[in-house]
Amino acid sequence: MTCVNLPEICLFRNRQFCPPAAATIDAINRSFKSINVLIWQVVRKRCGVMNDFISLTLQAAGVVLAADFAAGLVHWIEDAYIREDTPWLGRWIGRPNIVHHHLPRRMTRNTWWESNKELLMAMGALVIAAGWLGCLTWHVWLGCLTWHVWLFALVGGNANEVHKWSHRTRRENGRFITLLQDWRILQTPQHHTMHHTNPKEVHYCPVTNALNPVLDALRFWEVLEWLLEHVVGLKRQPDSSVPGQGIPPEWIAEMRRAG
Repeated sequence: MTCVNLPEICLFRNRQFCPPAAATIDAINRSFKSINVLIWQVVRKRCGVMNDFISLTLQAAGVVLAADFAAGLVHWIEDAYIREDTPWLGRWIGRPNIVHHHLPRRMTRNTWWESNKELLMAMGALVIAAGWLGCLTWHVWLGCLTWHVWLFALVGGNANEVHKWSHRTRRENGRFITLLQDWRILQTPQHHTMHHTNPKEVHYCPVTNALNPVLDALRFWEVLEWLLEHVVGLKRQPDSSVPGQGIPPEWIAEMRRAG
């Protein structure tokens, strides 16, 4: 019973006849294999967690931008087509919008409910609609109400609150909101100022700084207005807060005098 004079190789398959060195090397090899498998499982798990995190972050950003666009679409409709004499919507939406264009800072006096009630009702209708698509069963209804729907409703329903923050001073907003604006997570007052620059036909999206430059570069709103005018005959209404587009209502002058 002899072994060839080659390290790590034994002539006999029976371990009891192998030198101790060969058995030790074999044990080390098995240990390394186990360690490699363990490391690979940990790395794969961590990569999976990171991939999930990146995916969720991108999905959340997409939902926020979608809510920003939806709020911008509503804002554009109000600015372009709804006036004080508009049937049904004039007193409810047209008059406050006229006030805002003439006296932008006045909205900072509004409560949370006064600022957001219209959008909150719209988002409530969205949640109900999402549930309705679930075939009217509670189990499926709750399944339709994914976190995407809730996040969209949360951001969209509070878009006018973020809009209001763009009109407040840093001191009025406090440190947290100001920090979110400084980090460009929320729309900055400097960015929103462009919307209130005559003729007030750009920068309609009120939540982030991301969409407005893209939509304005594409002339998105201008093209949409052109299509509505030439297809259905709906023309953009004049804005009395813009010089040369009409005389402001008398009650606006009264509000100015009253402060």
